[in-house]
Amino acid sequence: MRLRWLVCVASGLVLTACADLGAVSNLSQGMITAGETWNSVGDELPRSCARTLQFNATVDCASSKDAAKASAAATEVLLAYFQAIHDVANESNFTVQPGLDAVAGSVKDIPGVNADQAAAVAGLASTLAKLATEKLREDTLKRLIGEGAPHVTTVLSLLRATVPRALGTTLSSERIAMQAAYASYIGAGGHALPSSCDPAPRVTDHSGETFLLAEDYCRRLVSLDAKVGSVKAYEASLASVQKAMDDLQSDKARLSSKALAQKLYETGKGLDQNLKAVRKAFGKETAA
Repeated sequence: MRLRWLVCVASGLVLTACADLGAVSNLSQGMITAGETWNSVGDELPRSCARTLQFNATVDCASSKDAAKASAAATEVLLAYFQAIHDVANESNFTVQPGLDAVAGSVKDIPGVNADQAAAVAGLASTLAKLATEKLREDTLKRLIGEGAPHVTTVLSLLRATVPRALGTTLSSERIAMQAAYASYIGAGGHALPSSCDPAPRVTDHSGETFLLAEDYCRRLVSLDAKVGSVKAYEASLASVQKAMDDLQSDKARLSSKALAQKLYETGKGLDQNLKAVRKAFGKETAA
C-alpha cells in the first residue's frame, strides 16, 4: 500500500487509480450480482408460460419469449458495464467479450422495445468498446461513468417497463390455469381445492390421491406467490442501481470522498436486501 502511495506521489498526478475506490469497487460488485440475479427473473417469463401450457394448451408463449430476450440482451450489456467499472476501480484494464455489439443490436428487433431504448443498449456497448481499447488512464473511470450513466438509465427503464408487467401477466395466467386444473382434479376425487395452504394440507382431510394433488398444488402455489411478491423487490433493485449511478455521476470528480462512500454503502445495503428476496424466489433451487 505504501509503495502504491509513493508511486502516486512521484507521478505528480492525483490519479483515479491512486484514490481509495473501495466503495466504488464494492458497489460495482453488488451491481454485477444484481445483473446476474436479474437474469433469473427474465428467465422466469418463458418458464412460467411453459408451466401454464401444462394446464392450457392454447396459451401463446411468444410474447414471454420476446420479453425474456429483451431482458437477457439488456442485462448482458449492463453486466459488461458493471464489470468494467469494477475492473477500473481495482486498477485493471477491462475487456469486452466478443459479440457484445451483436447482442446489443438484437434488442431493436424485439417487439415493444422503442428506438431510444434500443439505441441506449447499443450506445452502452459502443462506449465500452471504445474505452476498452485505451490504456487505463486517470479519467477512465470518470469517462465510464459520465458517458455510460445516461445509457444505463435508459436500459434500466427498458427492464422496468418490460419485465415486471410481462411477468405479472404471465404469473397471473399460470395461477388461474393451475387453480382451475387442480380444482378439477381434486373435485373429481370428491374434495375441494384448499382455500389456504397455511397450514399445509393434511392426510386426514383427503383421500390418498387427492392429498397428493393438494400437496402438489400448495407447493406450486407457495412458490408462485413468492415470485409474485418478489417482483417488487426486483423493481426496487433496479431503482437501487439507478440511485447508485446517479450518485456516481453527480460525484464522479470525487469518487474517493467519504460522503460518496457513505451514500454508496447505504445504497449497496438496500440493493443486497432486495437481491436476497429475488434470489430466494427466483433462484434455481425454487424452480418448478
